[in-house]
Amino acid sequence: GMGKSDIAEVTDKVLEIIMAKKEVKRSEILRFLYGDIDIWTLEQVEKVLYGMKVIDVNHLIEEKDTLYKYTG
Repeated sequence: GMGKSDIAEVTDKVLEIIMAKKEVKRSEILRFLYGDIDIWTLEQVEKVLYGMKVIDVNHLIEEKDTLYKYTG
């Protein structure tokens, strides 16, 4: 993304992780990007990527986590 929004840079980082791993949990992304991202920002990123139809979002009730799947 060429956007200049604060979220654009971190969206790229999150998307790179999801693309590389194909499936990744929200908790893992928060660990990978510790210091770069907080839960609120990740929720905004999630909405953007889901809106772009590049990810699927599955809520893991048992684990109290969220699974992102790359759909491209």
